[in-house]
Amino acid sequence: MYLGKTLREFESLGCPDPKKTAIAARVYIDLLKNNHLNDVEKTYDTELKEIYMRGLRLGDLYHVIPVRSTEQIKLAEMNTIRSRFADMGKLILAVYNSCGKVMYFDLQDGISEMRFERTN
Repeated sequence: MYLGKTLREFESLGCPDPKKTAIAARVYIDLLKNNHLNDVEKTYDTELKEIYMRGLRLGDLYHVIPVRSTEQIKLAEMNTIRSRFADMGKLILAVYNSCGKVMYFDLQDGISEMRFERTN
């Protein structure tokens, strides 16, 4: 999967923040490359001002919010996001660091690190 092509796909979603777009593209590539989710869709929510992805894993629907590891995450914003997706599947925070690693955190009941187990 090529970053340039993926980045252009994310830019076409309409997010005005190029940093958010770049982080989302990298998380998307990680999700697909490591087979974390299937049927991944990309969306920019103008109300939340967030790019998120949704996809399936073992029949469950997941919503993934990508953020930079250096980004301050406000609790009020997380609560707004959590309430938006409360009845729509699992909510995952994908934290991308400067070394290119993505860490995933389950936001359903508090915050806990999540590890995708191999399905093969």
